[in-house]
Amino acid sequence: MVELGTFGYSTDQEMQDFLDHLQGIEDHLRLQKAFPGMLTEGSMPGYLYRRCKGVVGILARLIADGCQEAMDSGRELLDENLLDGIVIGRENRDEEEPPQPRGTAKASGRAQSGKGPAGKRRNTAFDDRGPEAAAG
Repeated sequence: MVELGTFGYSTDQEMQDFLDHLQGIEDHLRLQKAFPGMLTEGSMPGYLYRRCKGVVGILARLIADGCQEAMDSGRELLDENLLDGIVIGRENRDEEEPPQPRGTAKASGRAQSGKGPAGKRRNTAFDDRGPEAAAG
């Protein structure tokens, strides 16, 4: 297990470090409608920081669950509206609501099927480019 500290977001350098991390994530997303700056421009960096409070594991879970929802719904991109529907840990939950185990229905009430809107199974949101790309 690797212990990672949290990202800060109060100095220019801390913000740049967080943006660099988001850029690294963005570079590996394989959503069909993803675009440059999807995670790193506009209000998205601040939104993501507020959601994860600088914790790398929470950010990773939010992005992974968001990508799965983007594929399942056919939206194929991440935006604040889609991510608002993703519940991570106890954030955005009523205190009375028990936590849901991973792999159960999301806030939309729809179970995760791993299939897009046309019933086609998607491989993954995070992909490597394969051995041909590594060799070239």
